[in-house]
Amino acid sequence: YLSSLIKAKCCYCGREFRTNVICQNGHYVCDECHAQPTGEIIKKTCLNTSETGPVKIVNEIMNHSTFPMHGPDHHGMVPGAFVAAYINNGGNLPKGKIVEAIERGASIPGGYCAFFGSCAAALGIGIAHSVILNASPLTPGPRQTVQSVVATILSKIAEFKAARCCKRETWTSIRIGVDLSKKYLPIPLKISTPIVCSHSHRNRECIRIKCPFYSASQVL
Repeated sequence: YLSSLIKAKCCYCGREFRTNVICQNGHYVCDECHAQPTGEIIKKTCLNTSETGPVKIVNEIMNHSTFPMHGPDHHGMVPGAFVAAYINNGGNLPKGKIVEAIERGASIPGGYCAFFGSCAAALGIGIAHSVILNASPLTPGPRQTVQSVVATILSKIAEFKAARCCKRETWTSIRIGVDLSKKYLPIPLKISTPIVCSHSHRNRECIRIKCPFYSASQVL
């Protein structure tokens, strides 16, 4: 809480406001975004962010006060953030493709990882590659690529004998998706910050030190 008003840009919608409430790192969330459903937060963030790293984008969304620990809210976030990062790295796509990616991901039902045998985060990276490469059932090369991407990510996720964790699967999928972007995409993506979980205290099924993103500083 500041003693006087300052101008601050909302980190979700990008609009500028006068406020005396910001976080200690300078971030600001306007009242409208603070009260919005997660689907709108995902779209606003992905459409307005200038971040070039998909991990930073998903972290910004997942750190929102309304965003749940688990659930299908994550399904549209992963492909949306990946496509947004691709565009911000110079990818020649209209921003409408971000919305298309989000909507494809959001159509995946909850519990898909166990009920259908395919984690939606892995599918989300496949969706992102599909949108970027304009894949369809009739494009042999891109179709093969997106299936290879999903298969590679699923094989890694399947190494964890653990209950679902939408944070772990999101970061795992993006990390591998970034590696694969160097092989499959015209413009490769990057991860510019270490991935350290700050949500494990919210997860009753957290596998703790068996998770590559676990931080012992989190209180369970």
